[in-house]
Amino acid sequence: MQLFVGCHDEIRAGIASLEALAAALAGQRALPEIRRVAGEVLGCFERTVPEHHREEERELWPMIRRSARGEDLQTFEAIAARLRREHHELEAAWAELRRAVEAVARRGDAGGAALEPGRVARLAEAYRNHALFEDEVVVPMAHYLLSPTEQNRLRISVALRRLPVGKGFV
Repeated sequence: MQLFVGCHDEIRAGIASLEALAAALAGQRALPEIRRVAGEVLGCFERTVPEHHREEERELWPMIRRSARGEDLQTFEAIAARLRREHHELEAAWAELRRAVEAVARRGDAGGAALEPGRVARLAEAYRNHALFEDEVVVPMAHYLLSPTEQNRLRISVALRRLPVGKGFV
């Protein structure tokens, strides 16, 4: 489960960078290497976030579903429906900010695109709440429902998928 929690930490760092970027563009503070920071934010939201969501939806959730019974299964189905909806909402919120961040990565400024601090703050709060819920509810549920063998299988599956392709590993 540490692979999922660790990914949340990486995404939280990306959110903090997005907030710093928005503050710098609003003139609230200086941000050295603004283009590099914007590139890191793009990498987080274009690769890390969607890949993490797919790992949960395609790897973790099916394993929990197979292990859960009765009331545990009903509870998890409600949780999964909420998380799936939140995944879509988070990805849609990012899509509204993407062009502005791309412009900063290319030119060092938003180039007229809106990187509105309010939208950034809403995305940041929504993601932090989402990750906290997963960390405090889904991860313990997975520990409870998945056998050590299933947890190892999940760990290996996720780790293998994250190996860099074309670098002699795969």
